[in-house]
Amino acid sequence: MRKLGLLMLLVCVGLFLTGCPQTPNKQAKKPEVKQPVGGEKAAADKAAADKAAADKEAADKAAADKVAADKAAADKEAADKAAADKVAADKVAADKAAADKEAADKAAADKAAADKAAADKAAADKEAADKAAADKAAADKAADEKKKEEKK
Repeated sequence: MRKLGLLMLLVCVGLFLTGCPQTPNKQAKKPEVKQPVGGEKAAADKAAADKAAADKEAADKAAADKVAADKAAADKEAADKAAADKVAADKVAADKAAADKEAADKAAADKAAADKAAADKAAADKEAADKAAADKAAADKAADEKKKEEKK
């Protein structure tokens, strides 16, 4: 057992002293781009220019689409606000119409009450006048009878 322990110790010390094999610090190599020659270079330049133009056109289209979407959203918001304003104005108009109708109904009721009071007063005045006339007629009759009796 001691021999095994010593052997293990020697192996560990040996590994420590020699070190573990390390990988060299290498950077990843970029693939070499083969430089085109002559006509190939012109074709590559044209392809790059075409791609740049297509990219710019796509960016311009995306920007235009965004502007159109923003305008549509603003138009929708304005339409919604206008609809809400119209609803509010309609409600105000309906409330005013209801208040006007209520005021007209109250005025009509007040006029009807005044007319009834005037009619009642006229009836009472007529009744009082009739009673006064009846009383005068009775007094005149009594006076006539009294004169007749005095003549007798």
